[in-house]
Amino acid sequence: MNVSIEKGFEYFLKEDFTGYRDGEWMAIYKDKVISHGTHLKSVMEKAKKTAPLSKILLSKVKKTASYL
Repeated sequence: MNVSIEKGFEYFLKEDFTGYRDGEWMAIYKDKVISHGTHLKSVMEKAKKTAPLSKILLSKVKKTASYL
């Protein structure tokens, strides 16, 4: 697995995302949310200006379901 994605996943598991709306997409690079919003395409377009897409972890915010 890519080191950046591993770091992003560790951040994803420990961080509290209550400030984000249910159903929003998040793009995580290393230990930071670099883009978020309701449309995946726009989230990806903004994120790829910060980091290579192959190193970005994408996830959708779910307030009611478990991620694991």
